[in-house]
Amino acid sequence: MRRILFISLFAFVTACSATPMQGPPPVDPPPDEPTDVVAELKAACDADDAASCVNLALRFERGDGVRPNQEEALSLYEKGCKLGNAHACYGEGMMLLYEKNNPIRAHLLFEYTCKAKHWPSCVVLGDLHREGRLMKQDEKEALSLYKIACEGGSKRGCDQYIKAVWTASGQLVRLQEFVDTLEGACQGGHAGACVELASLYTSGVRWTGDELAADKDKAQSLRTRAAQLRRVAQVADDFGTDPVKIPEGDVKTFEEATTPAKFPFKPGYIVISGPNGAKIFVDGVSTQQVVPANVLVIEGGPHVVRLQDADGNLGKEVWVFVASGQSTEVTF
Repeated sequence: MRRILFISLFAFVTACSATPMQGPPPVDPPPDEPTDVVAELKAACDADDAASCVNLALRFERGDGVRPNQEEALSLYEKGCKLGNAHACYGEGMMLLYEKNNPIRAHLLFEYTCKAKHWPSCVVLGDLHREGRLMKQDEKEALSLYKIACEGGSKRGCDQYIKAVWTASGQLVRLQEFVDTLEGACQGGHAGACVELASLYTSGVRWTGDELAADKDKAQSLRTRAAQLRRVAQVADDFGTDPVKIPEGDVKTFEEATTPAKFPFKPGYIVISGPNGAKIFVDGVSTQQVVPANVLVIEGGPHVVRLQDADGNLGKEVWVFVASGQSTEVTF
């Protein structure tokens, strides 16, 4: 009996050894050679098509069809930004802010793209002012930027605007201004703004000398509109037909959906060479860059450049004139 059991156990172990347990199939790594789509994007970017540079940068940032390469993504964003593409400047700014810990240069990029009505840049710029990451905390400036983005159709801009108003207890904005902004956002399709308005009209509100009378009928109509907007958004999302939803990689659709106006000007750059590793100051402010470097300037005209050595000593001032969309070389 023991011999039979031993033979059976041996046969079972042998069978298990011969046929190992099958785990999940291995995931194929990103290809070493670029796919046809990536090759086409690279060729178009090399030919100075800014949207293709952005699309390719997104792929390198996410590892979509290529091995992830943050340095390559940043380089592509920078090229697209030099070509005047708002999304490229925004992408470069986000990478500088979160990957390179260079908030000063990121701030310049966000200022530049916000002026060009790129609403996500205005919101991020507002966040920086509100958090005090670059300078003294400035709730009023943050509120102004959120309001601009909200009026431009940015959902997150409206969300941040509402939050900032209540955080300040209504001290930074007049009640009627707040109501007007919410009404515009509600009519523009922002369900959250409709809900916020409904809450104001439900019981009425008073602050800083202004008063909004209660209007329960209007509050109900606003809740109905919010519900309709949310239902439309849900149905569109379920069926993949939401006109605001931006497919990943479809940069041209992204541009059409988020940039209502063409860029009014292109950024200028100061190309600085000299003692390697010296810190660069432009107009008295550290750029958080070192020589050699391409330094972005968003305002055309004269600028003052100085270098700081390893001992913390600032060198002589050099005046540089930068034209819109042009690069000016300076050698120390």
